[in-house]
This record gives sequence, C-alpha cells and structure tokens, in this order.
Amino acid sequence: MMDGSPVDSFGCTVRQRHLSLREAGVVIDEIKKSPKITGYNKVEWTRTKTTFVAEGRGGELSGVCLVDDFHRTWAEIAVVYVLPQYRRAGIGRSLIEAAHASIRQRGKNTLIFFSEPVVRNIVVDLGFKTSSGLTRLSEELKQERWILRHYYPVRWLSNPFRIKEIIRKKFVFDMDLNFECAASLAVRNAPRIVLA
Repeated sequence: MMDGSPVDSFGCTVRQRHLSLREAGVVIDEIKKSPKITGYNKVEWTRTKTTFVAEGRGGELSGVCLVDDFHRTWAEIAVVYVLPQYRRAGIGRSLIEAAHASIRQRGKNTLIFFSEPVVRNIVVDLGFKTSSGLTRLSEELKQERWILRHYYPVRWLSNPFRIKEIIRKKFVFDMDLNFECAASLAVRNAPRIVLA
C-alpha cells in the first residue's frame, strides 16, 4: 500500500522515501536498543537504500522498512522497525507488503531474516519459503546456492558499521545471531513478447 491510503488503526500511510537525517538518527538510536535487529547507518537510511516509511496522520514517523538490492536478481527486506507506541496495529505487515510488492515489481527474489513470530506469520501469509537459517535455505534453493551462501554473507559483512554493531550487541545483549530466514522467488521464464 504505497498510495497514501491509511493502512492501520492509527491512520498511518506507507510511502517510499528516504529518511531525513533526524528520522535516521531516531531509527538508529531505537535499533541500537534492540537485541534482535542489526543496524544500518545514516547513509543507507537517507540515501543509498530503498526505504518505506509509515507516517501517522500528522506526518510523524511510526515505522520504517529498509530494502537492500544486494544482487541483480535479489533484494533483502533488511530492517522492519515499528516504534513501540505504534506496535500491534498492522504497520509492520503494511511495510513488509509494500517492500515485497516493490521487489516483485522489479522482478527480483526477496530475502528476509527475522526472529519474531509475528514476522514469520506475515511472510508465511505472503507465500515465502521459510527456513531455520541461510545455509539451510541455500540448500533448499539449489539454483540460488552460490548467491545465498557466499555472495550475500561476504557483501553483508563487508560493512564496518554492521560488524561494530554485531560486536557491541553481542557484549551488551549477548545477541544470538541464529535468525530464521525466508525467501520469495520472483516469477521467472515468463513468455516474452518480441515486437518485430
């Protein structure tokens, strides 16, 4: 739902746009408090990644979703975060649905990691294939094994901000990095129309 129509009981709407520097600061500070989300930096939130924002009636930030196009055929729903006062109203679902629809429109496969049962329920409802981890998922999706097992982890870990956050969260929260993951494959090999 990216047309600006209300998506939940708070009257929030989901829009595709980058965060302002102030909004990015709020989101990064909130995510730093969570033992279950690894972070992304201000440049990613404000300029380089696709971002979906849930806004309240007055335009206030209520939730965010960051999409990382990490390969020509894959995009990751990298972060879904709803501010505490807006939770349990369907905002997270609306953000995931908007991000997934955008990825599918671009003909890409979708990857998402999660630790919350509510996210598992959402991705199952959307038809994602769930797995206990990336290694197992890459075995189940043999045609995508190299990308999921080698390319994605190296690219993801090449960001110093994320490495620093993982180390900090391991010490502060004793963070467990055993996330579940899910994938939704784009429809491929559709008939092509050739105009003469």
